[in-house]
Amino acid sequence: MWWLRSAALAAVVGVGLALVACIGGSVVAGAVGWAFAGLVTFGLLACFTVLDTRQRAMSVYAKSATAGIVYGIVMAAAFVGVVLGAWSIADWAGRL
Repeated sequence: MWWLRSAALAAVVGVGLALVACIGGSVVAGAVGWAFAGLVTFGLLACFTVLDTRQRAMSVYAKSATAGIVYGIVMAAAFVGVVLGAWSIADWAGRL
């Protein structure tokens, strides 16, 4: 669950920075938000998936009901952060 919590935190930070970039026009915040929401969040989700799959292969596995829901919410938040970050970067590049 640590990987999932870390991914959720990275997604929230990424969305926050991307929103700041869209509102304030900071391309640096947009790029950092894009990286947090995309690269960091999806990397942490990949680590969670690998470890969860390893646990499922063991003889005793207790499936967490909330893990699947949180996973989906984190994926959606990361998607929003990536789109907003990319939008702010594209807006900046279009104004050059």
